[in-house]
Amino acid sequence: MLSIPRYLMVLGCFATSHAVVAMQPLDDDALGAVNARDGLVLNIGSEEGIRAESIRWQLDAGSTLGDYGVSGPTAADSLESSLLLEDLHWHGIAPDGTSADAPPLRVMTSLDVGQKPGGPALGIKVDIERARLAIEDVRHDGLPGSSLGSLALDMPLDFEFSGMLDHSRDDARLRVATEDGTLFYRQGAPGSPELLVDELTFRIDFDQGTVGMDDQGLVVSAPQSEFVVFFDLKHRGDVGSDPLDHFNRSDARGILGFGWEGTVEDLLIRLGGGGAWYGDDPDNRSEGLQLLIQHDHGADYAWVVGEAGSTGIVDPDDAAVFDAPLTLVRFDNWQRLDGAPLGSTGTPSFRLPVTVDVLNAGQGTGGLCFGADVAPEAAACAAGQHVEIPARDGALALMVRDAFLHAYPTRVYVDEGGDYVPGGPVGPEDTVLNWGLIVTLGDMDADVLLYPGGPNGDRGLHLDAVVTIQSHGSTEPGSNGWQQNTHLMIADTDPDVMRGIGLINADILLTVEQLYLEVTEAGISLHSDQGLRFQVDGLFGGGDLDNLERPALVEGWRQSINLEAENIRLDIAPGEEVMVVADGSRIGNTYLGFSGHIRLDQGGGSYISLAEPNYPEIDLRLANLTGDIAIVEGRLDLLSANQDPHSVDNPEPRLVIAADTLLGRSAGLAIPGSAEPALRGSVQFGGDTLMDMVIPGGSLDVSLTLRQ
Repeated sequence: MLSIPRYLMVLGCFATSHAVVAMQPLDDDALGAVNARDGLVLNIGSEEGIRAESIRWQLDAGSTLGDYGVSGPTAADSLESSLLLEDLHWHGIAPDGTSADAPPLRVMTSLDVGQKPGGPALGIKVDIERARLAIEDVRHDGLPGSSLGSLALDMPLDFEFSGMLDHSRDDARLRVATEDGTLFYRQGAPGSPELLVDELTFRIDFDQGTVGMDDQGLVVSAPQSEFVVFFDLKHRGDVGSDPLDHFNRSDARGILGFGWEGTVEDLLIRLGGGGAWYGDDPDNRSEGLQLLIQHDHGADYAWVVGEAGSTGIVDPDDAAVFDAPLTLVRFDNWQRLDGAPLGSTGTPSFRLPVTVDVLNAGQGTGGLCFGADVAPEAAACAAGQHVEIPARDGALALMVRDAFLHAYPTRVYVDEGGDYVPGGPVGPEDTVLNWGLIVTLGDMDADVLLYPGGPNGDRGLHLDAVVTIQSHGSTEPGSNGWQQNTHLMIADTDPDVMRGIGLINADILLTVEQLYLEVTEAGISLHSDQGLRFQVDGLFGGGDLDNLERPALVEGWRQSINLEAENIRLDIAPGEEVMVVADGSRIGNTYLGFSGHIRLDQGGGSYISLAEPNYPEIDLRLANLTGDIAIVEGRLDLLSANQDPHSVDNPEPRLVIAADTLLGRSAGLAIPGSAEPALRGSVQFGGDTLMDMVIPGGSLDVSLTLRQ
């Protein structure tokens, strides 16, 4: 077994390998701006790859809660904990993910020294051909009998660096890139269903910047950089017993494509130490890992979401095979909420700080404050709700503090085929729309605790989570506080219009306990019988996107929705079909299928409230809501212009959301307990009850289509 104290990882149990070392000059392309002379080339190849029995990430050795300001009976509780990665194997892999005829593991490294304008420089280039890192089990040392499951990561790596590790210099060249990678996740034994993150792309690439170490850890920054994160979420239900068919992406079915790509301004990445805190001082942290990513959006930056595409969809009527077009929606042409030109202020429009720690049972994260000024510590949350879910068992904790997104896209580019070229002409099947989907995050905090173990065994994943997305900026006229707040809107972004409508200055709270994530034969299932709470407050209104404050703001009503559930379930599955379009021809189509249910808590804490903006206490409210709601045969379907089922002369892309909603006893939920499934509640006005109501059962068919 290998131990990793703090952040240093040592690999052991190496398989037999061979190395070839040669001295030769490196060309200028390999070293960027470094003037190459004699260099060192190291090629490592291994038919069997590299194995390790175990890798241990050990934190807080010898530390107790008392070391972090906690007093009382728990002060002596040990913080020492470890995350274990067991049975590791790094080896070559075929492009489709099979081990048959897999090539050897190959690592090519070139090193050289030279001179740059800022002084002496080192040039490093590392190329790793597509290889697989397989991990049989991920465990917490406090729960040795439980596992989060098995992982396999297939990816190549292209790494280039020239410069010096010096935080005071700004002449470094850096490229870190992987293309067409795949991450597999399996909860059961080999042959169980698999979840894939496919077509995985990650890229940071800049010619002039900083790479170095300072008192906070590793720092990477650049005035301008390419920054790409993209993947397709896919699923394999029928894996089979053949070992060569395990962790194979060739027959995976697409669920969703998602990512961010383009140029960013003022990129800053930090990686350093520090985990959870105990007490009221967030600067006094336990051991852990902190990652910060922040930037301003560049002119070509895009949020991309859409289908993963599919080949080989069989028509059941005549066995003909059809391809489904890959359709992606790019939200680009970003604008800052404060109206400043992108990259002109030196302040980011996007910030994401993440802390990773390993916790023992009973330990917390400091908690979150909802409904008052942002403050992680409990003592500063007197005006709001302090929300915290301590770890029930050993857990891997992910914590976010003070994340934000203060910019929004002003163009929608529907890309059929996924062949968009930045700066190029609009494709013949593509569509450009002057409207924006505005989702800004004023201040986002989150605690997510991941536990090993499934509902029916010792392998799987479940979690507790608290997420707050809040608006702390002032809403007083002239304060410009709305420029730092949370808004959920749709907008007409024609330059002569630039007006939006939706939820403004919103506050959102989500808490869930013991939420199981299961990879099933059909897809993904999320379910919990331990409780969920979802609350959203805000002003429904609209106005000029350059001024969302009174008196320019058009105010509709103030709404508050609070849903508390004792049982929830959401099932997601990839869908494929052969559809008939407007001219009578057939074409393949993929869609996202979904179904689920919710049983509102019998305590009656759920409500929906509408009030005048200036008199929130005088509201019309559906209060004390209880009962069952189910959704069946749901589908989320993005159709390209070539898939228009209605128009031949003027085909348009469209987004279709459809589902059957079953209410009360019609939901037919097989949930243990004596709760009455009929929907019940009361109608209140200004705090006075006007009437009680009950809906024994019923159904509601919903279909919503968004198009130009």
